[in-house]
Amino acid sequence: LGDGDSDVPPLTVLLAGASARTEQFLLERTAYWAEAATAAPPARGGVHLAFIGPDADVSGIKKPIRRLAPSLTASVHRETAGAYLSRLTSSAPCLVMGFNTGLGGGGGALARAWASDLAALLRRPNTPAAFTCANAFADLAGELAVFRALGARFVVPPAANPFRAYTHAMGEASSGTEAAGAEVRAQASCANAFAYAVLGFEENEGPASGASD
Repeated sequence: LGDGDSDVPPLTVLLAGASARTEQFLLERTAYWAEAATAAPPARGGVHLAFIGPDADVSGIKKPIRRLAPSLTASVHRETAGAYLSRLTSSAPCLVMGFNTGLGGGGGALARAWASDLAALLRRPNTPAAFTCANAFADLAGELAVFRALGARFVVPPAANPFRAYTHAMGEASSGTEAAGAEVRAQASCANAFAYAVLGFEENEGPASGASD
């Protein structure tokens, strides 16, 4: 992985909740993810993009590791983020990214499905996790509630993301009134519209408070 130096592990960027129709699609059909090699100085051991999710498609993959740039590699895994993290040594540098996961929605069912993975990444030392979401009225509010319930420490507070998607999804008004239209405009969704980051637990929260998985 990375630049091939066996003594220096690459920075693993774990793309949690990766889907065959979005993140993986961009990996296989475009040069989108090669931007990671130019967006920041390369890590000493290179960067490895790990596309992780139960919706990933590994059926047609012939080579487990693909090289996108001299210091950038990628792989796709149909599994949970927690399972992948369990195989990384504690000293291996890692950043977790989640794009528009929706983990705060679904009436709680999706949050429960994510909970063990979120607990695993919060327990892992020196592993920041950054997330984006599409709107403030549902996604962001729900996700913040999930992480606060887990006792996560916010190292980057929620804020509007200047690198949001270009297109917006607009809801349909229930009536033709101007008030209804104003409400719809207020509830427009846009991929990656907001972002925040967490790292570990707040003091006396999580495992320190006696909480179990």
